[in-house]
Amino acid sequence: MKTRLLTLILCSLTTLSALSMSELSKLDEILLNRSYYIKSKQDRIDSIKNELNSGMSCNERLKCYDDLYREYLTFRFDSAMVYLERSDILLSSGNAQYTDKALIKIHRALSMATSGHFSEAVELLKTVDSSLLPEEARREFYSAMQWTYGVWAEYSGQTTFATEYNDLSIVYLDSLLMVTDNTSPDYIYHFADRALRNREYAVARDNYIKALESIPQDTRIYAQAAYGLAMSYRGLGDLDSSREWLINAAISDQITPLKENLALQELALEIKNR
Repeated sequence: MKTRLLTLILCSLTTLSALSMSELSKLDEILLNRSYYIKSKQDRIDSIKNELNSGMSCNERLKCYDDLYREYLTFRFDSAMVYLERSDILLSSGNAQYTDKALIKIHRALSMATSGHFSEAVELLKTVDSSLLPEEARREFYSAMQWTYGVWAEYSGQTTFATEYNDLSIVYLDSLLMVTDNTSPDYIYHFADRALRNREYAVARDNYIKALESIPQDTRIYAQAAYGLAMSYRGLGDLDSSREWLINAAISDQITPLKENLALQELALEIKNR
């Protein structure tokens, strides 16, 4: 798919005078050298695996499994599920805390939502009592809920269900903002996301820009914020800036690297429809 998208973009360059040629050239180079970024990702994963040893405590092993799950989730889904299952088995063999069990449920639900099983993900998340969780775990719960409902709304198209799921996503975004430091990049990003869901495009734009100032480019949240900024500019009718940030989001997707290629697909479709 990446090859087909890249071909479409490159074949259309002569008709895209408004696009930044330097940024497109950078995206082209990164796509052609994606193997380098994949190797860097794999090296990071291998370094975590090398920490695993028979003398580790249960909590230390659980931490490594959790780190591996997070690294793999948007990179190699099957491997993410392997370490989620190992965490589950490890917790079932001892006196696990409620928070640990809840986090396994949250991660399993995110995995379900990532593979398109939204209703099953929501039902599993509803079995978690967020009032029993410490603040950090509660943030993960609210984040999983708002993300699942938000993506479910997008997949529902122009239906009444889309409106319902978008409203629920905003409810959980509000809860997430309440337990997030309001000076942090995460808070600013989620605030921008909330504004975008409410079609407050100027507010969304300003806050995505502010959040991106302090987020590393090789992270998933940068790719998401850049994509959100592109959608904000699109909502404001500034298509040149929208394309610029779709390119930035696509670059971030590749260097992180993520298997999610929504920005690249949006860019290719926009070029095709020009």
